[in-house]
This record gives sequence, structure tokens and C-alpha cells, in this order.
Amino acid sequence: MESLQGKILKNRYRIDEALGRGGMAEVYKAFDQKRASYVAIKLLREDLSRDKVFIRRFEREAKTLSQLQHRNIVRFYGMERDGLDVFIVMDFIEGEALRDVIFNSKEPMAVDRMISLVEPVCSALHYAHEMGIVHCDIKPANIMLAKNGEVMVSDFGIARSMDAATSTMVGVGTPAYMAPELIKGEDPTPQSDIYSLGITIYEMVTGGERPFTGDRAGITGTTAEKVRWEHLNGKVVSPKKHNKLIPKHIEAAIMRCLEKEPGDRFTTVQDLFFALTHEPVEKPTKKTATTEKIEEQKSTSEEKHIEEEQDENENSADQENDTWFKKAGARITKEWNLMTKQARIVVIAVMAVLLVSNIIFAVLAFKKDPVPQADVADLVATEPALPTRTPIPTSTPLPVPVCELTDTDVLVSGWQENYCASFSYENEIDGWRVGNEIDEREGTVSLEHYKDMLNVRAEMFQDMVTYVQSPVEELRDYMVSVKGRLSSHTGHPYHEWGLVLKASDNSYYYFSIDSKNHYYFNFVRDGNQSNILNGRSSNDILPIDQVNRLTVIIDGYQFRLYINGVLQATVKDNRILKGATGLYLDMGANTTLDWEFDDFVIYAPAD
Repeated sequence: MESLQGKILKNRYRIDEALGRGGMAEVYKAFDQKRASYVAIKLLREDLSRDKVFIRRFEREAKTLSQLQHRNIVRFYGMERDGLDVFIVMDFIEGEALRDVIFNSKEPMAVDRMISLVEPVCSALHYAHEMGIVHCDIKPANIMLAKNGEVMVSDFGIARSMDAATSTMVGVGTPAYMAPELIKGEDPTPQSDIYSLGITIYEMVTGGERPFTGDRAGITGTTAEKVRWEHLNGKVVSPKKHNKLIPKHIEAAIMRCLEKEPGDRFTTVQDLFFALTHEPVEKPTKKTATTEKIEEQKSTSEEKHIEEEQDENENSADQENDTWFKKAGARITKEWNLMTKQARIVVIAVMAVLLVSNIIFAVLAFKKDPVPQADVADLVATEPALPTRTPIPTSTPLPVPVCELTDTDVLVSGWQENYCASFSYENEIDGWRVGNEIDEREGTVSLEHYKDMLNVRAEMFQDMVTYVQSPVEELRDYMVSVKGRLSSHTGHPYHEWGLVLKASDNSYYYFSIDSKNHYYFNFVRDGNQSNILNGRSSNDILPIDQVNRLTVIIDGYQFRLYINGVLQATVKDNRILKGATGLYLDMGANTTLDWEFDDFVIYAPAD
């Protein structure tokens, strides 16, 4: 390996440092003299570089892999040859592998830390799965923690290409992380990656333990063969055996990832991440027949005992009352007999007056304050009415919709028009505002009414992301659509515009297009971005100085993303339930941009 240092491949890549050796290649740090940057080069083993089947298959795979452009995926540039040397070129990531982080740690990884590392991995995998690419070899060694804080997934699809090179290999990927269906030779699916990611998470929260090590195999053979047998037949040991502090919902999510059948695992990596970050509400413990019978007997016994005590108390009270009444009656009889005839007449008269007075008072009181009907109604048990859909609340009075929409991309069945703005109203701009504060040192954003459109001018001295919030807030399920274009700009050539969705408490989603015909759907919280769909190319995007219409349909936690009437992707995410909507703007430093927006519409679900 050392003898290659200083060698220049293809008159371009200068080998500077040996980084390590893998199952298929030797890895080097090299300087790309054309790009003037460092890259990582994987020099394939000699047997692979001379295998025509592998080379043909990998060249085909390389074209697809080179299209992967995601913030959390190590950029794959392609495969090149220099004489008999065949090598792969990819970005060089300065940092350490997750494998080394786990190995060097003295204790299991904290759940919060685990989730912060798994989130970008899920984002990268979801992006690749949407493009029809399965990684096939997710493991801690292929997850890099860069020094700049980014988490990067490397070696997409390489394991699958390597498997096609020789019949001596069984299955795709590393045995310790290999899904059962891959061991059987079946085609990989996103659930195959979910299985491998589940084992990776298992390692993270247990301090390096793995569910399958070959120690409990029912066969003899090599360690790799024993591990594969356990994947197919072995029972998963709960991660709580190694770390009792693991929350139940984390344990449940890991165990579901490791189901033998792909259909029993999570459908998407987004579903997996949702399970990791949302602890379910505990359901009441289900009672068995025996438990119910014991409790019933216990309850019956307690009720009988209470009734007996009540009977004894009542009998005792009755006896005391009888004694008191007998004594009182005897005393009254004695005193009555001692009264004269005149005294008896006076007593009877006084009692009659008191009785008549009480009757008159009761009648008058009833007429003045009759028994409220609500109180009577409260005594009647009624079945609660089914909830009805409430209108979308608004923070300010909205103008009557006047814009006529004929675009087929917003006329979606099952939705009814709720709010339509052509920006032709005198006070329309008053209802819109800049959604986040901008320091004067960073720049300014101004809104104005121009040719029946909303014109947004942004002058920025630094790289800046902002959004303009519409007057409609607290949205949950809705469809939003807007037409926009860049009318003029000076300065930095890069810029984006799009829709902000469910903006709430310094968090929001955004769906945007940029000046390079890419679209984005990501999540931002407190200024930190979590990539979901990052920088995907689309032929449906027109040049940014032409009018494009972006449309998003939100139903529950499902987002359907349209560009000019064409569905681009369907995404599931549930980090914000509701919030405001508006316009998203992103631009480079020392830039002045003017955007024009028209036909901003919001539709509510049809009742």
C-alpha cells in the first residue's frame, strides 16, 4: 500500500495517504488536481479489476449512483481505469466512522445522541429509496461523522455490484448486518436497509453488542455461516438485555426492524424514525379471564362486607332513633296533658299559621326561580355528538376570492376552495408579513403590490433564508398552491423559492425549486435543517425566470408534492401537526432579488 503513495492515476489523482483496506478495495486519500480538492479513491482488488462481469455490472450501477446528490450521502463520482488499475472516486470525508465511535465509547450511546445520528441516515436512505436505489450494506463502518458535524452515508450499491462479480459469495452485504432475504439470494428492497439499520441502532444503544454473532447457531461452519444461520433462524435477543435503560418504544422499534419477513418491518425509514421519536401512549393492561374472575370475587366480597356494615349501622341507628322518639313522645304527651284547654288552642293556632306561611313562601319562590331545564337535562345520559369539521381559522379578515383558476394542477377532486388571493386588493399586502426577523446587518425583505401580484424584494449581505407568511394560520389538512418566478437578480447566481408549510414555533417544512432545476422538501427547526428530499432534479421545472406553479397537498402527515401539475413525490412526516403557510426564499450573499408571486390559493378538504 505504501508503494502507491505519490503515484498519479489518470494524470489527475495523486495518491497521498493510505486510509485502510476493505473486503473489495484498498482505500486512499488522493488529491484531484483538476478539481483542486481531496477525494477518496478505492482501488479495487486485482481479481475484481479483471472480472468482466463485475466491471460491466458496476459501470451500469455507477451511472445511477453518480446521480445521488444528497447532503448526507458521500458523493460518488464514478469508476475509472488506469491501465490494469480500476478504482472508484468519491468525496473524501474528514472525520471518523460510526464504527470507531461505538468501539471507543465506554458506555451505550444516549438515546438523544442516537436519534440525532440516525435522522440524517434515514433522510439519506429515504432519498435513495425514492430513486429506486437500495444501499445493501448499511453498517456503522459506512456511516461517517464528519468534522463539520454532518453525518454521511457511504458506499451506496457497491456491495450489490460486488456480489454480481463472483458466485463464491452468498448474499449481498456484510454478514453481521445482512437481511434474511438477501442471504436467500432474493432481490433487495428498502426493508433490507431497514433491517441493517436496525442492527446498527442496536449496536449504538447497547455499546457495541449485536443480535447475531454466531454463538447461538444450530450448525457448524465458519463464523460468517453461523451468523447467516442466526439471521434466518435465530431469535433476536432484546437490546434491553445489554442496556436496561433503553425506553420501551426504542426497543419495540429495533425489534420490528429485525423481523424475519420484510413485510413485518417498517414500510419506510420515515416510519422507523417516527417510531423512534414518538413514545406511544400506554394502553390499559388487558385482563385475563382468571384475573377478571378474581377481581370480580374480590369486588363481590368487598361489596357484601360493606353492605353488612351498612345494615349493622342502620339497625343501630334505627334503635337509637326509636329510643329517642319514645322518650320525646312520652315527654310531649306528659306536657300536653298538663296544659289548660286555652293553652292547647293557642299552640294549635300558631302551628297552623306557620304551616300556611311556609306553603305561600314556597309557591312564590317557585314562580320566581323555577328549576332550570339545563340541570334537568344534565341528569339524562346522552350519546356525544360526532365532531364536525371546523373551518380553517384566519388571523385577519380575508377578501372575497375573485381569481379564476383554470390550471388542472390545482383542481384536485375532493378539495374545495377556501381562500384565493390574486394580490389585486388594496390592503392585501397588510395581511402578509416576513415570517422571521432579519437583522439589518444581514439585509432587508420588502413586500409591495405590483401588477396585481405580490412582489418580494430581498437585499442580502449574507447567505440568508427567510419566508413570507400569509394571513392564514393554524392549518392542518389543506392544499396550497402558488405561481412564482424570478423577475430580476444581481449578485450570487444561486437562489431558491417555494412554499413554507405548517410554520410554528421556529419550525417549518419547505418545498422549493432552485436555479439549477432541483427541488427540495426539508424540515427546519430552530435554524437546523433536516433533509428529507434534498436537491432532486426534475424535468418538470421550467427555467426559474419563467412561471412555475408549486402545489402541496397535506393529508394527515402525508405530503404530496407537485411541480407544474406533475406529482414529484409523496412524503410522510409528523413533526408538526399544524401551522401557518407562506412563501420560502433562499439566496446567496451580496444579492438583490425580485420575485413575483400570483394566484396563491389554499383549499380545504371537502366535507
